[in-house]
Order: sequence, then C-alpha cells, then structure tokens
Amino acid sequence: MKRKVFLRADGGTAIGLGHVVRSCALADMLKEDFECYFFIRNPSPAVSELILGSCLQVHSLPDDVSYSEEAAAWANSFSGNEIVVLDGYTFNEEYQQQIKLAGVKLVCIDDIHATHFVADAIINHAAGITAGNYATELYTSLSLGTDYVLLRAPFLDAVSQRKERIKLSSLFICLGGSDFNNLTGKMLEAAVISGSLKSISVVVGDAFRHIDQLKADIAKYIASGHIEINLYRNVPATEMAKILSASDLAICPCSSVLFEACAVGIGLISGFYVDNQQHIFRYLDQKGIFAGIGDFNTATVIAIAEKISSMNVRQVNQQIGIQKEFIDGDSPRRLRKLFHKLEKEYETAGRKVVASDVQVLFDWANDPETRVNAINTDLIPWEGHVQWFNRKIQDPGSHMFIFEQADTEKRIGLTRFDFLDGVYLISYLVGKEYRGAGWGEVILKSGIYLLMKAVGGRPKLRAMVKEGNVPSCQVFLNLGFVAEEPVVIDNIIYKVYEK
Repeated sequence: MKRKVFLRADGGTAIGLGHVVRSCALADMLKEDFECYFFIRNPSPAVSELILGSCLQVHSLPDDVSYSEEAAAWANSFSGNEIVVLDGYTFNEEYQQQIKLAGVKLVCIDDIHATHFVADAIINHAAGITAGNYATELYTSLSLGTDYVLLRAPFLDAVSQRKERIKLSSLFICLGGSDFNNLTGKMLEAAVISGSLKSISVVVGDAFRHIDQLKADIAKYIASGHIEINLYRNVPATEMAKILSASDLAICPCSSVLFEACAVGIGLISGFYVDNQQHIFRYLDQKGIFAGIGDFNTATVIAIAEKISSMNVRQVNQQIGIQKEFIDGDSPRRLRKLFHKLEKEYETAGRKVVASDVQVLFDWANDPETRVNAINTDLIPWEGHVQWFNRKIQDPGSHMFIFEQADTEKRIGLTRFDFLDGVYLISYLVGKEYRGAGWGEVILKSGIYLLMKAVGGRPKLRAMVKEGNVPSCQVFLNLGFVAEEPVVIDNIIYKVYEK
C-alpha cells in the first residue's frame, strides 16, 4: 500500500495561488509512489479543479477557526504514518509542533525562512539560499536551490526542448494568479509603447479582480495599432507551457512562473512586487538569468518599455544558456528521493549499542570501504576492537546507536557521537548491503534525534570527512551542516562540517 502524503496550502484572491500551484507540482511528482491528498480552506471550484489534476481528493477545511485550532483538530485525524507537507506563511513553529506531536513526518515548503522550523525537511527552490538562512532543529534536512524546483509536468517536459531564439517579436506577460495591484495592465501598456512587438499573450488567474479593466485596455490597444493581443484566464499547465514556448520574451515576477519560464527557455524580464521575491531577484539578477526591472510597483511604464525595446537576440540566448544551468529537469527524482528517505525513517528502529553488538561492529569496522574512509586506514585487530568497544559502551560521553529495519530487525548501520571539548564528534557507517540507497542520511538524522533525547538541549555537532568521500559530504550538507575550514591530517585533507 502506498503511503499517504497530506499537502496543506491556501490560495485565492487575497494571497494568490503560488502556494497551491507549487504544492500541486510536488504532488504530481510524487503521485506514482504515494497517495496524495490536498487540504485547503474554502477552495473555489476552479482551485479544486486545479488540485484534482495532481491529488486524489481535496478536503475543505473550516475558515472560521484560528490556525492553532486548525492544527490541533487536523492532527487528531492522523494515523501517525503520513507525511504532511505545509506550504504557506501561516504555518509557524506552533502549528508545526502540533503536527509533529501526531508522530508524522513533516515537510515545509518555504521561501522566507521567517520562523524556527521543527519540520523533518525543508524545501526551498529559490536560488542562493544556504543553511545559514534557517533556524531549524538539528535533525531537519534541507533541500535548497533550483535542484529541487517545483515545476508542473508540462514545464519539466519542456526542459529538453529548449532552443535558441532567432527573433524577438512576441511577448508573454504573467504576474501570477491574482495580481491584486493590476501590474499586468502596467506591463501590457509598456509592451505596447515599446513598439517592438507583433503579438502579446497575457495570462491571468481565476483570482484576478481587474479583468474588466484589462479587457477594455486590450480592446483599445488593438483598435489603435497593428498589434495582436491574446488574453488567457485560468490556463492549465499544458496550455501555459505552449503559450510560453511560442513566445520570444516574457515578463514575470520572481515567483513560480519565473521557474516555469526558465524551464521553457525564453528571453526574460523580471522583478518583484512582494517581499519574499526580493532575495530571488537580487541573486538571479546578478547571475544574468533575466533583465532586471526591480520593484514592479514603482517601476515606470516608460522604464519598462525601454527595457523591452533594449532586448536583443544575443542577450536572450545568453539568458537561455544560464537558465539551462539552473533548471536541469531532474528535480522530480531528487524530491522523490527525499520522500523515500522520510518513508525509510518509518521503517527504521534505533537503539543503544549493547555488549552483544561487539561482533557486528567489528565486521563493519573492517569492511574495506569503511577502512578507506577512516582516518586510520589500517585493519583493526580483534583484541584492540574489544578493548575499544568496552571502553566506549562504558563512557558517558560516547553515544552509539544501532539502526535496524523495524520489521526484520536486520541491522542497517551505526551512528556514534563522542564528546570532546564541548563538541560531539560524529562517525557513522552503513552495512554493505544497504549502501547507495540513502540509508546513511536516514540513520544519521535518526541518530541525531536520539542523541538530543539522550543529552537534552541542543548539542553542538562536528564531522570530519575525507575530501574524496563525496556521498558523506552530501549527507552532511543535506542535513543542514555548515562547511568550515578543512583540516589536514597526515597530508590528507578532511572537510569539516558543523551544526
């Protein structure tokens, strides 16, 4: 039976549909391996229809209670075996705590890092974000950057079809699903004034409240000039990808639609209109992935028109080349891997090492791959191992945990934490038959959780990894460890990670 994933996001006229769209994109990536259900407050028929394209069911939550009350009531309905995904700015630490108390695995999709997170995992597909931007629990894993971009299937399909542009005569405009300030109208006026375009495609969402004004403006522009303008509302992802692909240029904010445009490969003009878009704008503007306008709210129509008319084919094709570097189309595999790791945590049981484990630790320690990655690469004699083992299990500053498959009690691996000079030094290993399947990250994360329970508080952690041991380096980065200055021991470079 497939494990259930519960996705929780809100969307509508007031806040737009960004959270809903990217949560649906995640569900679309997961639905072959998991059962996906969506929970939302008071969805419109159009929003429900959008969600049902990716999820099995839409559950409408009451909107007359506080979010704290909602969390408590919702958590009571869990069986304790689900993976819960939260996407929105109202799901603060208190809300997360309520969900975690139900015993489920919790994932937060976030792009503003404005609260302390107790989630098991965080997904932030904005470029330029690091672990240092987040306050998390020690066990929280981080999936950061465009390697984890949340794109709907038609845009992922478009990645392999990107090509250079040979002309710049058509423009795509989309300011998101709601665009409460009618920035769409401003961009359209600028596009007409630029005088360099033959056709314009304008896309708005179901929550767009200025549709009558926009239609009147379009009729006026068409009547007064030789330009084709097509208006689309509440466009499905497949059609949206086609409209983008057929255009030479696009104007969009630094939101989900920007990543969709990058997946297609197109000349881009971008900016921001809300706070959470500013970091993405600053980072990607420096990278040259688009021509930057800045704040869409304060930019003048004339300045935008000049930006459009200044674009050239060479500049656009340079942008497309950079877009290919940022969006590689492989985010579904990476995100499915993340969720399968969370599923493995349900299948894993950890316990303290006991005297009868002496043999298995000896066998693991002398495995050739383990010795290659150790500081001391020599084989360990039995007598020396027994002395070391007995010393460790009696040392109050040493915490060793064996991890087994919950149903078979078959041993997976070991994590060890040794207290020295105020820091717990980390060692971990995975049994030969479990390597290469993500178990290292699973048992290390679970081991950190058990250490926190054993010692209380928030212990300081440090790991040293041989420079060539790329998988282990990635495990620590995935778990939000920060890379410090490397050290050299016996002419070998070791990378140092701390948290």
